[in-house]
Amino acid sequence: MRQVFGVLRRTRSGARRLFAISLLPVCAGLAAVAAQQAVVHAGSPSGTLFSGTYSNAAGSRYYMGYVPSGYTPGTPVPLVISLHGCTETADVMRQLTQMDSLADQKKFIVVYPQQDQSDNQLTCWNWFVNQDMQRGSGEASIIAGITQWAESHYAIDSNRVYLMGFSAGGAMADVMAATYPDLYAAIGIGSGLAYGGINPSLAGSDSGQQAYAAIGTHARVMPVVLFQGGQDTTVPPSNATRLVQQWQTTDNLVRPGSVPTSPTQTRNGQSAGGQAYTVTEYDDAHGVPVLQSWLIPSMSHAWSGGCSCEQYSDPSGPDATSAIYDFFVNHPLAGPSSTPPGQPTPTAQPTPSGQPTPTGQPTPTAQPTPTAQPTPPSLPTPPSLPTPPSLPIPPGITSLPWLQSLLDLLQNILRQISSLF
Repeated sequence: MRQVFGVLRRTRSGARRLFAISLLPVCAGLAAVAAQQAVVHAGSPSGTLFSGTYSNAAGSRYYMGYVPSGYTPGTPVPLVISLHGCTETADVMRQLTQMDSLADQKKFIVVYPQQDQSDNQLTCWNWFVNQDMQRGSGEASIIAGITQWAESHYAIDSNRVYLMGFSAGGAMADVMAATYPDLYAAIGIGSGLAYGGINPSLAGSDSGQQAYAAIGTHARVMPVVLFQGGQDTTVPPSNATRLVQQWQTTDNLVRPGSVPTSPTQTRNGQSAGGQAYTVTEYDDAHGVPVLQSWLIPSMSHAWSGGCSCEQYSDPSGPDATSAIYDFFVNHPLAGPSSTPPGQPTPTAQPTPSGQPTPTGQPTPTAQPTPTAQPTPPSLPTPPSLPTPPSLPIPPGITSLPWLQSLLDLLQNILRQISSLF
């Protein structure tokens, strides 16, 4: 996520970097891309790692998973889906969050879906692309399909299926909360963004109305826990404020009065590493926090309490992994805040349309064409730059239609870069 936002913060140097990034899809299209194989990685605490590729009509994605030691087939356990950020992988998210170790302690299964570079050059989840923001299509359907695959292959407590993400993965976690509230009991968002795609002027209440529209007939009050660094310049703290406003709006549209408009309690603390933090909660009528927001004032763009072995980690902060899971276990799908009046408690999940590819099998169908990266939200508009000149077309170019297409594409990229400034 830092690369996506950082290249747009400077004018001329930002234009050069954005131009280089814009050329990546062209280079990728001209180079041969090897198929990704599902592999088993070492390094689990004491349980069992698995991996594979899930496919449906929207495409294919690799995933890793961890089964804790002591897991007994036939005895249902919770499931956590964990989404990585830009430039990261499933394995990086494993190491960063240290979720496998917690899974061993608390006895739950965790699965890490992985974005494919052919679908986003920076391996960001496409939380801002319309088709990936809707139920039953795009990446949202693939992530839901991976979740349902895990439910069908392991003994999972369907009332305790959760999803969390960091950065672009946090933004995608927000999408999943709006599109599959009947599948996930609660959501955790680290340094994420509100629903609604890339629109700098979109207020939190507007995001909430759009999320409510996306929920449709699957409406239920969605519990959400947030983590945000006060010194984050990649995803500024104002985005956490918008996320709180979004879910206040959405949840209160689902059930009026389900979430208070003002905090019910605020507490301050200090982590074992010496980091001060503030936790703000919005409790329901039962005294259970439906929204919980953690602010670490001195933290930048990072996973709080994460492993120092990975980038975008602040090991000295409060343990976000444990705090998010503690929030999760207090919110089963059939909890008192879950179901709107007059609607039955959700039970069985729909069967996924895609089929998993077992470990060791080649990745199936080709990936969809990657979508160009639009301008992220909340960024100032730089001064105008001159429109780039048209690319000269050498004589005889009409006899090489593929080269003509390439030149047209490059010229279009130059126009788009110019339009950003």
